[in-house]
Parts: sequence; structure tokens; C-alpha cells
Amino acid sequence: MNEQSLEGEKKSEADALLGSTQSEQPFMSVVPKRDESPSPVATPSQAAERVARGLIGSHTPIEPIVAEASIYRVHKERDRAVTAIPEILWRRAVRKGDKLSDSSQKNNAQNVSEDSLNAQLLELYALSQEYALEPATLKAAKHSAEVGALASLPDGNDDDFFDSLKEVLAKPTTKGVGNETRTNDEKKLKEANSARKASLRSRILTLMEDPALRNRYLSERAHEREIRHTVLENERLQKVLELRALGRRLALTRRHLRVEEFLAREEENRERPKAAGLTPRALGNIDRGMHIAEQREEHICARLGTSERGLLVAESLLERKNELEEKGFVLSPSRERLISEIAELTAQGYRIFLGGPTGTGKTSIALFALKEMTGGNYSWITWTGETSVRDLFGDRKLSSTPEGKVESGMTKGPVTSAVLGEKKGVLHEELTFGQTGVQMSMKTLWASRAGDQVNLPGWNGTEFTKEELVELATGNLKGKRHEREQMDPAVAREFKALEVSYMSAEETRDYLILPMLMDRSGILPISRKDVELVSAFCRAAELSQLAHLEAIPDDMKKSDLYKVIAPSGEDIVLSGVFLDTGTLKDLFSGWRTSGKPLAEYLREGLSRFINENPHFRESRIEQETMKRILLAYGLNLDDKEKFAESFRGGRPDDRPYLKPSELGFLLPVQPSDADEFEGAEETEGGRAVVATNEAKTGEKMRGRDA
Repeated sequence: MNEQSLEGEKKSEADALLGSTQSEQPFMSVVPKRDESPSPVATPSQAAERVARGLIGSHTPIEPIVAEASIYRVHKERDRAVTAIPEILWRRAVRKGDKLSDSSQKNNAQNVSEDSLNAQLLELYALSQEYALEPATLKAAKHSAEVGALASLPDGNDDDFFDSLKEVLAKPTTKGVGNETRTNDEKKLKEANSARKASLRSRILTLMEDPALRNRYLSERAHEREIRHTVLENERLQKVLELRALGRRLALTRRHLRVEEFLAREEENRERPKAAGLTPRALGNIDRGMHIAEQREEHICARLGTSERGLLVAESLLERKNELEEKGFVLSPSRERLISEIAELTAQGYRIFLGGPTGTGKTSIALFALKEMTGGNYSWITWTGETSVRDLFGDRKLSSTPEGKVESGMTKGPVTSAVLGEKKGVLHEELTFGQTGVQMSMKTLWASRAGDQVNLPGWNGTEFTKEELVELATGNLKGKRHEREQMDPAVAREFKALEVSYMSAEETRDYLILPMLMDRSGILPISRKDVELVSAFCRAAELSQLAHLEAIPDDMKKSDLYKVIAPSGEDIVLSGVFLDTGTLKDLFSGWRTSGKPLAEYLREGLSRFINENPHFRESRIEQETMKRILLAYGLNLDDKEKFAESFRGGRPDDRPYLKPSELGFLLPVQPSDADEFEGAEETEGGRAVVATNEAKTGEKMRGRDA
């Protein structure tokens, strides 16, 4: 950070701290990010832990929680600037000659433990996140004040701590804030925010006064900044990111072109599709561009050093985090291939049926594809055993004219709206739940072509001109896992069926779990051992999915790992409850603000899922099977002290967080011969080989393509 940028006398403090992001950005700043809505609040992780610690055995009445969202204002580059805030505040305080505490009373590098430094540094980053947020409502100001008071309780003996806790709970943290709306709300909010900012600044500076912590923080900042500048200078990482973005843009453009060509018709004869013209040439050029981009990306990635790979991983995780937060869906490689296949078959005139086991994300994939292909203009029908013809096509209605006369008419159902072109697509969710007779009511529509005159059920012979539309359906076919009517062959042949399988363990980890855990500043707030824990858990989940499908490969049944689960080699089955994708997501959801270690949070979630699950209480054999699957991967749910025991400890320099440059081990790409010594000075250099071997071993154990 150059001093000139810090000397802007006419800038407000917020602008000085959060606005100068071009010259002074935190750990990750390779490419600019779009503005994002903040989480309801980013709080220090100690808050929930201290509340739980203090309220044990307490019978103090708690006020009802008002279901009202707390809204915060953020700078568009807030996520990227968080890690810079302590340094900027410290330099400003030193430059202004602010009175600071006596450093001799603080820790020094010789007497402070590594664990203490790690904890203080995480607290420093948590305070910085709070500092970057500004409550936009009195409700948010009150919420922030309550969190701040609880998170600021002094460490010490239990008696002093408990007295402080009761004192905080006994009195309001803000006077008159959030109780009612008054004309001077804006003034009250400004005063509350000013006091909040001053309190956070004081706490940040108090931590920065510790020489050991300050040196550690500034050293890490300088190291990451140097790496970032080096990366930007050689431009390789920037090139990879550009190639990836271009590849995604080309794939999306190809899907759009294919579907648009399918929907295009001649004006004079709506039954005739548009002539091909230059479309084949355009699609051929797109395919060529995608191939070139993929080849060049692979070539550059093979030459990336360890730190560059780490920054690339961090950028990828942040991008996936944004997708999950904004769309609730992340386009992993297997899902992107499936979306592309849906678009390709749609362009060939097929209706698509997405089948597969429970919990694979069939509906999410169908919705994503429909939104992409129709611009969000589609009807959504959820089929049940009670779905009727009227639910699909419409029902009679009575209305009154301005003269007071009563007239009868029809309301258009979702299918009718699509036939008329008011909607461009239809999703038949859980089509297999519907009755065969109701499904057959669609036959006339399915047999017709765009431009045909069709009669729809319930419309008394009214003829409609059918428009071209995109139709997707999801469902589970009849089998021992699903009690359904057998789909009539006359209905089944109207669809091109695609199987939706579970994501592999690696995809689940890299495209779902780690992005959820990733901090928006670019820091992964877990240790290397925690990453190994997540990897092992994802492999255990994958095995539970195979047990549900009764599709465990024979070579796995002969492995030592399988003997832990079934010592005599018998087949294992999970008929109803297992670790599907939705369950995996739920188990990690909310950890970031829980204040608990990741292993403890996961153990508690698994205990609820397995020990308190009514299904498992009815099937003790399957409950034991699920526990043994977890045990085979080092997760002992029956012993609290030994749960994830093999994932504790580690190297002396392991920290409870990973900086962006340290994430290279998650990208198993070995440097090319031309750059074999690049990054050799870094301690993480050889871990990519380990990750590659682990990935290969996982593929062999799974016995199927990821």
C-alpha cells in the first residue's frame, strides 16, 4: 500500500478503507468481481460458542426472535478488501500519532503460542468482515450490537465470564434501536453505525498492538501481495482465467444457438423450421474455439507453479461460491455435460425425461436447463396422484361484466399457456407420480407439430395453433425403491430419457462443500487436516450412494476398506436413507457462523442424521451399516473423542486457515519439464502429486467414471 493512497485528506474514512481497492487489494484479486448481496451478517465465530458455553444450566428467559431480515450496505469490492482493513487502520493510527497501549504489556514472538496467534489472526479477520459491513436499518444495527456485545466477552475464569454474559443479556445493547419507527430513524442509525465503527476500530487496533500478531499478519499480507504481483506480471494465471471464461461463454453460446434454431420458424408456414443457412458454420467455429481454449488451458496449467495453482483454485472456489449463493446450483463438469446434452437433444426435437435415483438433483438440473433455454419463461407442473386434466389445461370460471352480467369462461392452465406461446417451456416435475389416464391426456399435444391446430381437453372443441416449446420431465421409474404406476409405453416413448447420477466424491468436495466453506476474502478458514476430513467424508458419502443403488463394484468388495464395513464380505444395502447430495449440503450449511470446529460440527450433524433418524430406528441394521461406512473412512460416530481422530494434529506449522497461494494441492496438475524447478522453494510443492495419486486411487475404488 503506497502512502500516497493513504493520504487522501478529502476522502471519507469508508472510501479510504474500502474504496482504494485497485492499488491495495487483499489475498485474492486476480480478476474483478461483480457486486454481490452480502450475507445477512458476517460475525466473529466466537459469538455462538460463547453463548452456548454461558447458557448451560441457565433459565434466563429469552426474547422471541422477530423474523425480520437484517440488511447491510457493502462496498462493491468489500469481499476483496477485507484482509487489507487492519493494515490500513494501523498505518493511519501510527501516522496520526494515536495513543496506543504499551507494547511491552503485549505478547512477543518468543512467548506467544502458535495456536494463540492463529486464533487471534482469525479474530482479526472476523472483525475486519464486520468493519466492512454497515447496517442499513435499525434492525440490523441492533442485531450487530447484540452480536458485538456477545463476541466481546472477556476471556478469563468461568465466574467472571458468566457474570459478564448475564450482564450483557440483562440490558439492551442499544437504546431505542429497532423498537419502532420514528422520524429521526436516520439520525439514530447514523449514530449507532458511528459507535459500532469506533468499537470495531478499537478492537482491531488492540489486536494489532500485539507485536507478534502484527508481524505475523503483515508478513502474510506482504507474502500474498508479492505472489499476486508476480502472478500478474507473468500473466499465466490471468490467461488461464480468461480461457476458462471464454470456454464457458462458448459452451453457453452453443447451447443457445442450438435451441434458438430449434424454436425458429418461417413466418408464412409455421410448420417449417428455419433453413440452416450459416448456422452449421457458426457452430463449427464455436466447437473449434472450445477445443483451442481447452488445449491452451491444459498447456498453461501444466506450467503453473504451486502458488499460481493455489490462486487459481481460490478463484475457482470463489466463483462456485457465487453460483451457489446466487443460483443455488453450481455447474460442475458432469452437470455441464448433462446440460449440454439436454440442449442438444432439445435442438433435435426431443422432449427430455431426467431419471435416476433420489437425491441426484434432477429437478435442479431441469430448472437450470429450462431457465437457460427459455430465458426463465416456462411453466412448472408438479405431478402428484391427485393431478387432474384441469390442473394441466385449465378450468371453468365465472366472471361479471361491467354491466353486472355473469359470464362463464375458462382459465388457462400451464400447458395451455405454453401451447399458445405465452410460455416457451414446460417442466413436468415428478411426472411418474401422475396417473396414466392424466398423462395420456397430453398425447394429442405430444403427437402434434408446431403450427398444427390442436384441441385441448376441457376447451369444448376450441382449436389452438401450437407453438414450438421446450419440454422437460423428471421422475423415478417404478422399482423396489419407488412405488409408482408403471409408465405406459405410449407415454415413455414420447421422451428421450437421460440418467442423472450422483456427483463423484471429488466433484462434491470441489464444487459443493469447499465453496460453501470458502470465505469471500479468498481465505479457506479450515486447516489441511480439515480438507482431508472433507475429502474422506465425501468418499464415505459416495460409498453410501453406491450402497443405496446396490452397485458396489466387486473389486471394492475385496478391499481392506470394505472388510471394515462387512467383515464377512456380505453385500451392504441402504434402502431409504443415505448421504445424498442434499444431505451433504445440509450437514455443512451454517458451519461458518456456528463457532464450532468443523469436525465437531460435522459429528453433531451426522449424529442427528443417523442416531435420531426415525428410518434408522426402524432399521438398526442399516443404521449400523451407515456408521461402519463412516468408520471405514476414519469417522467414528460412536466415540465422540475418537471421531475424526486421524484428521487431527498434522505438521507443526499447520494453521486453522489456508491462504489462496496455499491451495495448489487441490489442483492435481504436475509442472511441465520446462518448469520443473518453478516453485521448488515452497513447502507445498510436492503435494499435487499426492492429490493426483489420491484421485486415481479414488477412481479405482469407485470403479466408475467420475
